[in-house]
Amino acid sequence: MANVLKEAMAEIAKLNEQDRTKKKPVCFPGKLEGSPLKTNSKLKQIEKNHSHAGFHYRFEHKSDCLHVDAQRFSVYIPDQTPAATLYILPGAKGEDHSLAKEVGALMFKVASELALALVFPDSSPRGYAMEEGMVAAPLAVQKDHTIPFYMNATKAPWSKYVNMYDYVLKELPDIMLQEFGDWYNPSKVSIMGHSMGGGGALVFALRNPEVYRSVSAISPPLRQSIQAFPKLAFEAFFSDPASESKKHCCYELVKAGHKPPGPILIHTGDREHIASSGGDFEDICREKGVLLDAHYPVDFVHDHYICGTFIEEHLRFHAEKLQILSKRGSQACAVC
Repeated sequence: MANVLKEAMAEIAKLNEQDRTKKKPVCFPGKLEGSPLKTNSKLKQIEKNHSHAGFHYRFEHKSDCLHVDAQRFSVYIPDQTPAATLYILPGAKGEDHSLAKEVGALMFKVASELALALVFPDSSPRGYAMEEGMVAAPLAVQKDHTIPFYMNATKAPWSKYVNMYDYVLKELPDIMLQEFGDWYNPSKVSIMGHSMGGGGALVFALRNPEVYRSVSAISPPLRQSIQAFPKLAFEAFFSDPASESKKHCCYELVKAGHKPPGPILIHTGDREHIASSGGDFEDICREKGVLLDAHYPVDFVHDHYICGTFIEEHLRFHAEKLQILSKRGSQACAVC
């Protein structure tokens, strides 16, 4: 059976090649086999996909702060030189290409129009070696993949690997500057996320308002220090969960006086069953003078459908705060 399938695939490939030779040259701004990486790059390109006026790349690299040899992240690079960069954090169980697969078609259309580069980290350190005594990672999706809520663990042995806060805030931006310094500008960066990634984006912006121009979230947990799912992670990875969790709780950060770089945009479905406490967050933001534009669209739940519905609004929100405008024009292609 395997040989029959192999022969059939070979015949299909032969017919496709014959068909391609009959076609006129396609208006294609790049080649799938190409790479934006430097000759001496420390990154390994593992995937490249053409989408609208740009390309979505997946890269793999050795991470010093996560202590893994094959950490992955994705970047969408518009054909026109990116004017700014938006980091998009995936939710629990999400990988660097999860949102691209679910809502990439719309995301990339808008991003290419806005000349906005998109960077997608993985949600977890991935591929670390299981040491003696580590039977399985707490909150593990796989034996080498955790759900760490973008924190730095302080409890051994996880503190060696679970350092997603440092990875997103420091190591990944350093890689972006080193590899894409011809267009990547650290002063024109914003952040958003979905679910766990949405809560993480808010935490990053509240604790580091000088780093990001704007912040938004879709279906984020907002009182992580008391919500069941985040609490499991805090208890697994923090030596002192009661105090350390406050640094990763949106509500507690605003309560302590932290301010975001600008108004916060949030969309959470009115049938949300995981990320809750929106009312509490609205109250504390109002009390502390934090501008919050929160929406609770009817009949949406905790899934990627809400992302696909409102992602364009979030991208345009960030483009406005980053002060970039659409540069697309009707330019003729020299190939056509």
